[in-house]
Amino acid sequence: MVLNRTVLFTSPLPLRVDRSGSIFRSRSGLRVTAQLNRNRRVTQVGKSSSKPDEARPTNNSSIASSALPYFAYFSNMNPNTLGPNSRISLRQVQPHCSKPARLPRFTLTFDLPGFPPEPVFANLVEDRSDETGIHGVLHWLSDADFERVARSEGVISSSFPSIGKVLHVVCVQSDGVQVKARTIVFRPPPLPTIVKRFLLPSRRYVKTAIDGAEFHGVERNYIDNILRKIKTANALLGGFGLPYSPRPHILDRPNPQAEFRKPVDEIYSPLRRLPKESETALRRMSEKEKEEGHAIHLVRLSSKPRSAYKKKLYYISGIDGNGRAILSQMDLLEEESLYDVSGIIYPPGNRQTLPQIAAEIIRLIKRDAREQAVTIVGQSMGGVLSLVCACENQARHAAKQSALDIEVMLLINPASCYKRSTTRTLWNTLLSIGLSEQLYNSLLPLALLPFVMDADSFRDSFGPDQVQRLRKLLSSLHAIADVLPSHAMAWRISLLDKFYIPPDQYKSLTGTGGPQKIAVIATVNDNLIPSLSELNRLERLIPGLYGMVLPFGGHTPTFDGRFKLAAYLHTFNVHNNSNNGEARKPSEKVLKRRAALRKKFATNESAVKLSQQQIRRVSDFLKKSLTDNSPVFIGEENISSLDTERPVLFVSNHSLLGWLDGMHPVLRLLRTRGTLVRALAHPQLFKSAQISFPNAPRVDVQELGQFGVCKVSPNALVEQLANGNWTLLFPGGAKEALKDPRGQKYAVDWPSDPEFVRSCALFGAQIVPLSTVGTEDCYTPFLSASQVKRIMEVGSIIRGRRMQWEDVRDSARAWRGSKNEGELLIPPLPIPSEPDRVYYRFGKAMQVDEECLFDSRVERAMYERTKKAVGEGIEILLKRREMDEYRSLGKRKEFVRRFGEEGEPPAGEGWLWKRNGAYLDEDLQPLL
Repeated sequence: MVLNRTVLFTSPLPLRVDRSGSIFRSRSGLRVTAQLNRNRRVTQVGKSSSKPDEARPTNNSSIASSALPYFAYFSNMNPNTLGPNSRISLRQVQPHCSKPARLPRFTLTFDLPGFPPEPVFANLVEDRSDETGIHGVLHWLSDADFERVARSEGVISSSFPSIGKVLHVVCVQSDGVQVKARTIVFRPPPLPTIVKRFLLPSRRYVKTAIDGAEFHGVERNYIDNILRKIKTANALLGGFGLPYSPRPHILDRPNPQAEFRKPVDEIYSPLRRLPKESETALRRMSEKEKEEGHAIHLVRLSSKPRSAYKKKLYYISGIDGNGRAILSQMDLLEEESLYDVSGIIYPPGNRQTLPQIAAEIIRLIKRDAREQAVTIVGQSMGGVLSLVCACENQARHAAKQSALDIEVMLLINPASCYKRSTTRTLWNTLLSIGLSEQLYNSLLPLALLPFVMDADSFRDSFGPDQVQRLRKLLSSLHAIADVLPSHAMAWRISLLDKFYIPPDQYKSLTGTGGPQKIAVIATVNDNLIPSLSELNRLERLIPGLYGMVLPFGGHTPTFDGRFKLAAYLHTFNVHNNSNNGEARKPSEKVLKRRAALRKKFATNESAVKLSQQQIRRVSDFLKKSLTDNSPVFIGEENISSLDTERPVLFVSNHSLLGWLDGMHPVLRLLRTRGTLVRALAHPQLFKSAQISFPNAPRVDVQELGQFGVCKVSPNALVEQLANGNWTLLFPGGAKEALKDPRGQKYAVDWPSDPEFVRSCALFGAQIVPLSTVGTEDCYTPFLSASQVKRIMEVGSIIRGRRMQWEDVRDSARAWRGSKNEGELLIPPLPIPSEPDRVYYRFGKAMQVDEECLFDSRVERAMYERTKKAVGEGIEILLKRREMDEYRSLGKRKEFVRRFGEEGEPPAGEGWLWKRNGAYLDEDLQPLL
């Protein structure tokens, strides 16, 4: 390719002209060989010119004489695409200077067919009516660098036709200065219009352009209104005519925890620069490590006076025993001034057993904390020591000896599952073959490398700097070999082999003398031990266990920049009041009326309990749905303190064809609380002998009663509340379930009469708002109910028979004064699509005052409050589910294949802490 070197260019540096006409830099004095006409005026600093060959000086760094401006647009704005970090050698160029600019009278188009996974690439076409044009970046490149870029874009200097073409254009910088530059456009092949319409850029390609534009400071208006509005393809191959989902653009979805998924700079960073607050603590630890002997030390790590903190936190490190992993979390822990942090150090020469070490740790903590409640954080082997400390502390409390008041015990990837680890044989072999200390120090880093590094972070941030990062990783692992010699490693591995706690002792850990709250954090990509499996096991053994699954961090997540210990501990410092006060004692008038209704409607149904066989029947009925929809339950702590002696009314929204709206919550509460919730269903459901639901076997109508389904009627709710049952009601009824899926997705459409409030006030029932999201995204809109009605009318005319609308008319009258009575029950016709994940949120329970019986305004206020609570729950679910990386069916199936049937896919960033298998509500989640 022959480049035209006569193109005028503008240097981005302050220039001055000497008497000979040569140009010099004003500061460096480096001579530039390009000659200017002596009569040409050079633009000074602070001034501008409208001539294309003149520009305002902007930089004082060095620049070569042959550097000419090249206008890069779309993905070429990204420094990882065009720059020293590019994966393509021809694009590994170093611009002398880069500035944002725009190219007037040109527009962006996608007419250049690509190859998988990129279906189409960006191009420029001339549009003289567009004075604003396209925004990009001006790179000042040398001739050699520009030739390499041109070759990578398909500009060939031969007799063969080139795909790309070098075009000389005039760009406008952000300060209004015009600059002549070069850019590259392409000759697209002639394609039919229908093919061009189906070729869409991939989301990755658009995201690359957005990242590059933000990196170089391109105008925010262009990024938000042009780049982010580009229609993209999200099919498996990124387009090529394949159908794509109409979900919101991933770049437009709200993500208040954007930093959560950001890859860290280092794969594994125990040598990362620590905050200044940790320098004193690091010096203290180093001094203790130099001391000879086997004594266990307690080192205070916080830098402020003890009186500045409210609580005590003690960190027990992993198998290394030096306690340094907590130092990377000290900056955030110090910000809140909540925890006075200390670390436990057990040196390599220590040869005590686990009970002996636990007794010594309790003694040190007791001497430091005295009577104050403490928080214990244990990682890996430190998690094992924490469990042994909890058992020892319970024994001391039972013997009325000096014991700790443990408020929270947090275990991070506890090594209590070491016996089930696939790496157990490797470590036993490595330590049993009699390696010399020098050979051990050489092999240990290589043996640890595939297990401790975060492979996902390594892959997400892959680049040419990986060799340097791996060297830093290995050097840090050599540091572990220094503090953990082979004799210490062998002894501590033997301790993990001997560790055992009986299941009955696990179940009593949260009893008298044990920790008030026990929490476990497990990482999905822990390659050293089966942490996720251990979390599931401990959830089954320890009642009330708090659990969290993180998608990053490897075996040592405390070294990961995304791990926020202070934020995760926030949950245990928030008082969550599920109930809004206690109900007042009812008056004599209400008690008499309640007794009369109970005498009329009371039955023995409240004493009916389902057998295990019947519960399995319900589970088998929903087996397909449980696999495809992976239901997520949030906020069960809001109903954990409900008065079981009083009836409860769950009030929920109805989603499109929402038979799952009731079945999943009924099964959930049946499994966790042993309570059968009676769901009130439309009478139309009971007209046939058998009923067929999507992705479920046919079921007899009589069997629906065993599933807790009851026919709705004017007295159905009163009957259930009179018997003290837990009841599920959908005030929107058939109108919500048969709504038009196009414009009313997840709409709350309730009747005007708030009669269920009076029933709850009469029987002292507690109202729990229940919000449902997900089922309506399992269908693609096709025909609305009105369109189905017209088709039915045309069909009746063709057959010559009059349509009997009375058969499909809504004869149920759920509440007095309902305007929906007599409406036609004609369902829309959606097309089933990929099963989406469904989410259920239990809101905070509300007490209904008996004033609702006598004051219509109070009754109306309670009704609107309930409706608002359901609507707010829907908004929360819609917002938070966008951060669920396991929302897609493919990723959920992949997770189950990897971890087995018991490995329930986590809810990703949306919710982290869960208890008893259900995720905690908003106010108890980490503030990241």
